[in-house]
Amino acid sequence: MSEWTLGLVKARGMTLEAYCPNPSCRRFYAFDLDLLIKEAGADFRIADIPPQACEHCGAPLDIRLAMGGPP
Repeated sequence: MSEWTLGLVKARGMTLEAYCPNPSCRRFYAFDLDLLIKEAGADFRIADIPPQACEHCGAPLDIRLAMGGPP
């Protein structure tokens, strides 16, 4: 993911998601890509997203790219 940018993710119809790897939690998060682009810019690299923690248990989230659903 080191070369991926927010704009490229959007252009490819993908989404940015995260999940909690804690077996007793497993919360799922979907990032608002349009809001991230508005705030950080389309050229912001995914690799530069600071570490995020699960709002429920505090475990570090695993951030992933995912294919978007149908339009």
